[in-house]
Amino acid sequence: HVAAAGLVGRLDRDSRTFYRARTRDARALVSARRSPPAPVHAHLNVRSGARTLTVSRSLVDHVDARCRVAGHRAWYGELNEREGSRRRALERLGADVVSCVPNHTLSELLGEPVQRLTLVRRLDDTDE
Repeated sequence: HVAAAGLVGRLDRDSRTFYRARTRDARALVSARRSPPAPVHAHLNVRSGARTLTVSRSLVDHVDARCRVAGHRAWYGELNEREGSRRRALERLGADVVSCVPNHTLSELLGEPVQRLTLVRRLDDTDE
């Protein structure tokens, strides 16, 4: 419906800008999924007020345990950040940022640069 409305000029300027940004982001995500950086993808949503080291550590430990049970030695996830705001926390959790691309949609909506980080957590025997 959105594409048809856009083709006939029914979308206002803000809507066109939003859908253009979403399309750019979708293309980038599809390309990235062709060769994921680890065999397992973890998807977690944490309310901003609950983002503490204790909560994060608990979630990471849970995903690590599930990966071990399944026989996997690494997992990856993606998150959005305002530039530079979350990398140090990710490093404290033992995650490596392997990709950083602009999130066009959130950047447009927030009026400031937002990046989509892809992180990988590799498990080894010392993590157990």
